[in-house]
Amino acid sequence: MRLLRSISDNLTSFEKRIILYLALSLIVGVTLEYYGKFGNGKQKAETSIRKININNADMEDLISIPGIGAKTAKAIIEYRHKHGPFRSIDEIKNVKGIGTKKFNRIKNYIVVR
Repeated sequence: MRLLRSISDNLTSFEKRIILYLALSLIVGVTLEYYGKFGNGKQKAETSIRKININNADMEDLISIPGIGAKTAKAIIEYRHKHGPFRSIDEIKNVKGIGTKKFNRIKNYIVVR
C-alpha cells in the first residue's frame, strides 16, 4: 500500500486521470468480451445454426438435431413415408415422441422445403 501511495504522490492529476481511464477501459473491455462469449450466446448461436430439411433428412441428419435421438429420428422418417412430406414444421408435432416441449427445443434447427 505504501508503494502505491508513494507512486501516486509523484503523479500529476493528468497522469492519474490517464491511469484511471486505462483501468476503466480494461474493465469495460474484459466485461464486453465475457458477455460476448457467455452472456447472450443464443443470438450468436441462432445465426450459425444449420437448419435441417425434415422432408429429406436421413437418420444421421435428424440425429444431429439437439434433442433428437435415433428412436425419434426413425419415427420422423416413418411418419414421412406414411403421410408424405411435412407441409410445415408444426406438423412434426404429430410424430410420436415430439410434443410441444420438444418442438420448442428443435424448431430453430428444422425447416420444410
